[in-house]
Amino acid sequence: MVKEFGLGDQGMWHENLHGYLQIVKIFSLQLLQSIWTVRLLPCLYMKWKPTGYVLCSIDIGDAFLTVEQKELTEVVCVDAAGASTTYVLGSVLPGQRNGSQMWHESFSRFLQTELKIRECEPYPCLLKSPNAECALLLHVDDVLCLAHRDYLRNVLEPALRKRYKISSEVLEKPGDELTFLKRRHMLLSERELAIQSHPKHLEKLVEMMKMNRGLKPKQVPVRQLLDEPDETDELAPDKAKIFRSCIGILLYIASDFVECQYAIRGLAQVMSKPTVQAFLCLRHLCLYLLGCIDHCTVMTYSDHQGLLHYTPTEYTMEVYSDPDWAKHRSTRKSVSSGHICLFVSLLYSSSRTQKKIALSSAEAEIYAGVSACCDGKLMQACIQFLLDDGIKVEFTLNLDNSAAKAFFSFAQALGGSDILV
Repeated sequence: MVKEFGLGDQGMWHENLHGYLQIVKIFSLQLLQSIWTVRLLPCLYMKWKPTGYVLCSIDIGDAFLTVEQKELTEVVCVDAAGASTTYVLGSVLPGQRNGSQMWHESFSRFLQTELKIRECEPYPCLLKSPNAECALLLHVDDVLCLAHRDYLRNVLEPALRKRYKISSEVLEKPGDELTFLKRRHMLLSERELAIQSHPKHLEKLVEMMKMNRGLKPKQVPVRQLLDEPDETDELAPDKAKIFRSCIGILLYIASDFVECQYAIRGLAQVMSKPTVQAFLCLRHLCLYLLGCIDHCTVMTYSDHQGLLHYTPTEYTMEVYSDPDWAKHRSTRKSVSSGHICLFVSLLYSSSRTQKKIALSSAEAEIYAGVSACCDGKLMQACIQFLLDDGIKVEFTLNLDNSAAKAFFSFAQALGGSDILV
């Protein structure tokens, strides 16, 4: 990024500092516009549904073309004869480098001006109305909306239709479906909501790996070779291209297949120089996914019920963490696993390689717990933002290591945190 925007020259650093900060802001916004909180609104919908709330996906047509350019922007078109013509752009074009940022700023400003809808400060892609009648999750020109039925029909949709060309799908009664970020949301019953990744992703994997659909699926996603020293040859360029394309698809669907995140993380680390051993592990994972095309994540709600036990407060977010200590036989690095749950339902999960080599299982557990708490604190802030004032979101961290529990309890006793262990 530094090289692309000419920021590598120290003599030009101060001159380009403002531009550099703008680039960082664009990249940060694009990272935030992710699937990190894609399950949060469906989870809250299952609790708020009896009070008249509905879940709705809104697609805004030609969104970028509704945003005016901030600066003079020119493009040069060269025809078949070699003649070039210069055009001045009046509106933002899809694919423009800062287009997502400019659209987000324009749309957020419109919502603030017309409906007094404001952003969540730590997570700008999450917004809510003044009296919490409506919550919005933005992903470029796709919007997931959790709103009271009357507010959606009488306030939000009429305001959007005055300025934009929109289409919407509403989840209101059992049997209804909507699509958001290529994921089907199906209301199976009054108490169950299923979220399913689009099967085309897995079908593309099968096609690229040239696998027979009649093969028997593997029982587990991880092959033991994944954590063994790799001394095999690098893949040929054509196979390496297939490997990287498959990993790109797997990274996109990783949040929908929690049990595969460990394998996807390990394979993604060798994308620069994929090997024969890594390709065998990729094929094993794809054979496992061959039997997962119809799998989905089910969101449900039970009053004061946590994942494993009763919760005394109405909103108790449970965070679970666990590492595999020094499992990789070559690097001896551990991998942290974290899961965030609310109302029995899984909101977010992660699998991350620890940067430092842990010298004990307790050290690995502490790193995993801290990583999960960082994710949990952001999720807690997002949930707290959507609730009325006076309603508190409790936060609990769950560990299975006595030494790590003692460490966190000691830190809590010193006033470092209010997390319950």
